[in-house]
Amino acid sequence: MKKSTQQGRKYLMEALEQDKLGARSIDSIKPSDAKEWAVRMKENGFSYKTINNYKRSLKASFHMAIEDDYVRKNPFNFQLSEVIEDDSKRSRIEQEQEARLLDFMEQDRTYQKYHDDVLILLKTGLRISELCGLTRSDIDFKNHAI
Repeated sequence: MKKSTQQGRKYLMEALEQDKLGARSIDSIKPSDAKEWAVRMKENGFSYKTINNYKRSLKASFHMAIEDDYVRKNPFNFQLSEVIEDDSKRSRIEQEQEARLLDFMEQDRTYQKYHDDVLILLKTGLRISELCGLTRSDIDFKNHAI
């Protein structure tokens, strides 16, 4: 297990210790309790992504509890975005910012080698992993399309 995963689980355990859900027996937790927990986490200042990560760990834990016959249903089997707002949306940079970034990269000896990659990312909306996975056959040079 990665050190970051261990640290994340430690933080989850600390958050559960400070919340009333952490004191409950596993077989008493209902979906409404899990949803209320998510709302309390948001009210306590946790980010949507953190709550979603914690929820994913709890869902996996309850899945194991189902397999071991401790519970019959998974109370964390719900869409978090239906309970709290996903405020982690990214915003697009302004055209002027984009132009300044590309101009800088074009002139800078260190970053100019990444100029074309960043240009493709900005103009297509591809993720970096998607860009890195592209092959020649994915690109239509004649029609300027991916």
